[in-house]
Amino acid sequence: MYIRLLPALLFSAVLLPIGSASTTPSNSMILEEVIITAIPLRQRISETTQPVRVISAEELLRLRAPSLGETLNEFPGISASYFGPIASRPIIRGQGGLRVQIYQDGRDSLDVSSLSDDHAVTVDPLIANSIEVIRGPAALLFGSSAAAGAINILTQRIPSMKLTNNQSSAIEVRSDTALSERAVTASGEIAITEQWQAHADVQSRRTSDVRIPGIAWSKALRKELALLGESTDETSGRLLNSASDTQGGSLGVARISQNGWFGLSASRFATNYGLPGPSEEPGEPPSVSLDMHQNRYDMAGEWRPEQGAVNNLRLHLAHNDYEHSEFEGDGGIGTRYAQIGREVRLSAEHKELNGWRGTFGLQSRTIEFDATGAEAFLPKSSTRNLGLFIFEERSLGAVTLESGARYEYQNIKALIAEDYKQNNESTLNISLGTIWQLTPNAKITIQLNKAERHPTATELYANGAHLAVQRFEIGDATLGIERSKTADLGLIIGGKNYAWRGSISAFISYYANYISAQPLFGIEDNLPIVAYQTNEARFIGTEFELDNINVFNSKLGAVDLRFFGDFVRANDTTGTPLPQIPPLRLGSEISLNGSRLRIAINALWHDRQTRVAENERVTSGYTLLGVDLNYLYPLGRQNLILFARASNLGNIEARSHTSPIKDYAPLAGRSLNAGFRVEF
Repeated sequence: MYIRLLPALLFSAVLLPIGSASTTPSNSMILEEVIITAIPLRQRISETTQPVRVISAEELLRLRAPSLGETLNEFPGISASYFGPIASRPIIRGQGGLRVQIYQDGRDSLDVSSLSDDHAVTVDPLIANSIEVIRGPAALLFGSSAAAGAINILTQRIPSMKLTNNQSSAIEVRSDTALSERAVTASGEIAITEQWQAHADVQSRRTSDVRIPGIAWSKALRKELALLGESTDETSGRLLNSASDTQGGSLGVARISQNGWFGLSASRFATNYGLPGPSEEPGEPPSVSLDMHQNRYDMAGEWRPEQGAVNNLRLHLAHNDYEHSEFEGDGGIGTRYAQIGREVRLSAEHKELNGWRGTFGLQSRTIEFDATGAEAFLPKSSTRNLGLFIFEERSLGAVTLESGARYEYQNIKALIAEDYKQNNESTLNISLGTIWQLTPNAKITIQLNKAERHPTATELYANGAHLAVQRFEIGDATLGIERSKTADLGLIIGGKNYAWRGSISAFISYYANYISAQPLFGIEDNLPIVAYQTNEARFIGTEFELDNINVFNSKLGAVDLRFFGDFVRANDTTGTPLPQIPPLRLGSEISLNGSRLRIAINALWHDRQTRVAENERVTSGYTLLGVDLNYLYPLGRQNLILFARASNLGNIEARSHTSPIKDYAPLAGRSLNAGFRVEF
């Protein structure tokens, strides 16, 4: 692995020694100045009806975790599936997996993380410059897989903007006591000529078994097993089989001119991590582990013609070669997953026409999937998607109108019992929205979505034991299109000269043919049987965030308050709660923000989740207390940023209701995450 990363490491080293200091965004960053690349017209946050949250470089410096889910789960509307510190995928408004799409620089991650909670996302948060989160249907640009939301991780692996100086580089080193984490990343960009720029980055991260307070298995689970006369695991202090070893890196080059840019990149990601949870043999520690590799090649560009009917043309291409093996306790491979993914997206933004401005384009995605081994529960399959989309916007004084549509065709061909079965479906997604400017510093947004989602090969054709989540899965080849209608009402407060800013949104979604894994009364291969079935479902919820509320100013800086929270309730037609829905959460933070120093004390309260699905246990509530410290120290032409974050100061036992293994794996205990970042 280190030999494969050597070219990127050497290139980064060449870029690091010289250059001018870069800047880090301050806490008082004006939210309206952030441009969202993950929405059709790349508007500012206040200019779109879509509920969007941007996690800045400064926030990422404090919050970076080994997984994307754990990095984002403290923001309103976002939680995490938590299958250990590495395999933790984001959940948006109570939904994850197959309904949340993850992108890197606007291109599909093309991994298999959506198929199961134990599969890690192949984008390491170490490489992120910022992250965009779209809450609610984002299917117009990203496809039907973004029926609940989308996450776009922004990097500079393909340079798209000219450097202010000829070079920009950074090294970041961090460690975490609860994970025994040792992580380092180095990145750099250099201007080869006036128009050509190159980028390189390399990352390495190792963690040990997570330190936890108390016993790994929950009290409720141990009590149930004791009543049945079955053995329980009393291991305490450590979450067994949760260690990891991850490396990655990339090389990229681009030509940047006045009329646009075009570039290429090649990247590598590899990780080996254990899966905590129940063991195959009663009384034995968990021993299943995953060894994952990905080689990825990207091409992207933008052309801004000086004349003609369009303002710009954008092209995105991605090719991904992914593989992972699941190792059993005896060292043998139980299942091997291999996937080759390709994506092409071409879009054009047209010039204003009769007061309307907009974008249109097409997207093609091909997934070639194969699973082999005695425990492979998914058949070999090929999935092809072709989407056509259009989005238009018009300003009518204080009111702005938005409308969009996307047509998508999907073909799935799966090899079942030496015979190919096909599933061909088309979907149509429609979005209507409006922004009403109440005052210069207050806006109301309304968005209505009609979304349709294709069933996946897993939902259609699964048939076998899925040991990582301890169940026997059965698909249904007759499943049809999943349809939903969503209404979203939002209020945005704040502006360039406003003292504080805030947002609140409320949503309701009705689903017809909602596809989910339902428990059946039966046992197969000593595992409970679940079958993918359809039902009607309703999601209702709200989220809010109030930030930069100034309390007073001191010689050291401004003292500000932040409040945030979210709530989701989800039922099927019988009123039965859906599984793994996050409870009510409320958070607060008080911070001192100076020109160089930031100190914050924060608290995040999780309510007790008593609205549980069949075969789910109630999850106790908890409050996590933390302290953050950042200090910027100029070193001549460089910046040294020191950071420290103390989490779970009370060292309490906390279990996430959104985790499929919550009764086997509590969250980490008291920890200190600290490190430094040098920017050249």
